[in-house]
Amino acid sequence: MANPAGGNAKAGLALRELLNAAPKAGTNTFIVTHKTNIADAFGKEAGDVQEGEAFIYRSDGSAPSAFVTRVKAAFWIEQAAN
Repeated sequence: MANPAGGNAKAGLALRELLNAAPKAGTNTFIVTHKTNIADAFGKEAGDVQEGEAFIYRSDGSAPSAFVTRVKAAFWIEQAAN
């Protein structure tokens, strides 16, 4: 349930701001959060996000980050088995 004070919207905005910031040279940024924050940050494109799923974005800090792909939990499980 959404926070009446707009807490979910604020969390979604904060997530987008983190995502749009370019990582330090030679590093990547890895953000772990909850489904509600993902849905608030990305809207309909993320409405069906599943447990353990990852959204991959590319950011250079000069423009909004660019969506690259989604990685389903089944992929993580498969990779762990190898």
